[in-house]
Amino acid sequence: MKELKESSEITFLRYLLKESLIRYREARNLERNRKIIYPETTSILRDCERLIRTLRQLSGKGKNLVPEKKELQESIHRKKTSMF
Repeated sequence: MKELKESSEITFLRYLLKESLIRYREARNLERNRKIIYPETTSILRDCERLIRTLRQLSGKGKNLVPEKKELQESIHRKKTSMF
């Protein structure tokens, strides 16, 4: 049952990605034709990125390709200095 659930979830996410990519292409065409940038296009692109990341994680590929924000912040060591 779990395999069926994961399989149907992956299928649905792929469908959402396909539709989001179609929306992104149309948004880019509108931007080119009207020579104006819409913030919605960026939102669509971020949705595509999230869907791709989720699909990679579910398929077992791409784990740790993009570190989470917490991991990234912990790995950055900054030298503490004062202005005075």
